[in-house]
Amino acid sequence: MVKQTKVLLGCGQIEREGWYGVDIVDTPECDQVVDLDTEKWDLPSDHFTHIRAINVFEHLENPINFVEEVHRIGTDGAVVEVTGPHRSSQNWTDPTHKRLLGTGTFSNYFTEQGDFNFYSDAVFEVEDVKVIFKKHPYFPHNIVAEKVFNISTNVQKLFESTFMSRLIPAQDIYFQLRVKKSA
Repeated sequence: MVKQTKVLLGCGQIEREGWYGVDIVDTPECDQVVDLDTEKWDLPSDHFTHIRAINVFEHLENPINFVEEVHRIGTDGAVVEVTGPHRSSQNWTDPTHKRLLGTGTFSNYFTEQGDFNFYSDAVFEVEDVKVIFKKHPYFPHNIVAEKVFNISTNVQKLFESTFMSRLIPAQDIYFQLRVKKSA
């Protein structure tokens, strides 16, 4: 029986004190081996109050099933954090990446207002989205870019839809969602 109410999906070798570690690879940090591409995970329903998936989503064959399982294992109101490579990044060089993420990845598909919310019954509120830029001495402008392009949702969309995303590509994107189980 899982006692922790916080789960780290794709924990790998990440230090995770206080978190229940789940990964496809059995590492010392992993509490349970679960293939996150399977249809139903061997994790309890309506159990976790905080769910993190760091650099996992882009590796999945079936991202809709993943989101539905996150919704199933989360309690109503659970916080869900997802981080992965932004669509403007150069992360296509990783041969294990199947997709990159953009600002509309969750809001367009897994919210009540989403244009394509008919793909799934899983519903979330998008509480925060941050476009993350690489911090490196060769890219000092990225510090400013991250502040400017995260001023608002409209500025993020402008960044993604113009030449700016190719001129100053982001590295990652962060989402904070909240599970909605009641109407």
